Amino acid sequence: MAFIVQQFTGDNGVQLGNEEIIRPFTFGTNWSNIRLGIRMACNGVAALTNVDFRMGICTGNAASYSLSTVDAFWYTLWTTSAILSLAGTPPNIYMNQNTSLGTIAQQRVGSTSSSAGSAGLNNSACSLNPTALRSGWLIDISKGTVGAAGMNLTSWFKVAASVVTDASRGDFLAAMEAPTPSNFNSLNVNVTLPTRFAKDWDSMFFAWPRSTPTLCVYDMTVVRFV
Repeated sequence: MAFIVQQFTGDNGVQLGNEEIIRPFTFGTNWSNIRLGIRMACNGVAALTNVDFRMGICTGNAASYSLSTVDAFWYTLWTTSAILSLAGTPPNIYMNQNTSLGTIAQQRVGSTSSSAGSAGLNNSACSLNPTALRSGWLIDISKGTVGAAGMNLTSWFKVAASVVTDASRGDFLAAMEAPTPSNFNSLNVNVTLPTRFAKDWDSMFFAWPRSTPTLCVYDMTVVRFV
């Protein structure tokens, strides 16, 4: 289960180890364009492989790890084939995926997950020091016409040049509302849903696939634009 932890900085956060957390929208399904965002750091120093780190939207209280998912859609920051290397200088250390891989979008309906699109991602990074360096990841989703398969996604992520600066809560919240978030790189994905086009997602979630090291998340936020 996800649980609340107290960090040395005094921040309250959620610490995940091979699990996911779901947060319902206050506006339910009444949206056309939203931005999801988390401010996070990995709690441990390690060069990792096969890390399927995902964030997305779902219907009800079941998402990508659930056995009885109604409908979930997500995008990955790294694929299962990603090799993440250590970089930076303490305390500003981070892991960096510096090769181009086809990061994927997926939809899960019931117990079946299917690809909904992909794009090549290069140089995405994440902090490895939750007490000194927090980094952000944002996703814009435009769901398009209800009943149609197509929609659009933009992933905003940190690279090596920008992840070495700690992101305060104020910086993160400003990025959540900015048309072009400062110090983020972006990647656009044309999505084609493989099945179920009701687009009745009413919650956001993120999932971390490792029990060690865990992932600390300090802010989990959604902004509705339309």
